[in-house]
Amino acid sequence: MTEKNNGPVDTLRDGALKATIWKREGEKRDYFTTSFAKTYQDKEGNLKDGHSFGSNDLLGVAELARLAHQRSMELKREEFINARRDDLSGTPERTQEVHTPVQTPVQSQAPSPVQQPAPAPQAPEPQPVQAPAMPDIPPRG
Repeated sequence: MTEKNNGPVDTLRDGALKATIWKREGEKRDYFTTSFAKTYQDKEGNLKDGHSFGSNDLLGVAELARLAHQRSMELKREEFINARRDDLSGTPERTQEVHTPVQTPVQSQAPSPVQQPAPAPQAPEPQPVQAPAMPDIPPRG
């Protein structure tokens, strides 16, 4: 597998809330986990992490969870591509991280912009259809 690294792979923040992504080594393959915390200052002024969230924090935690999922999938994809590249080139496994963690600010107070679907393609203008001519029918009488 890869060289063991005990530090987080990435940390996403939204104010006092944070999602920390960790790489874990499994029997068959590596995988990623995420822990959530809320940073606060104790009476002595030291910064600490708590793991309970008030109702006002929950939407921020939900947004961080969505972003952490997206980031974990990116990391998983990077690992797959690197492993595939190593398999194809015949080189041994990488022992160096290929990604530098990035701090991603989140603005959970403002609603996320909703991506509008692309307009449907316009159908061609219908052409008038000529009805077949009716045969002359003599009047009844």
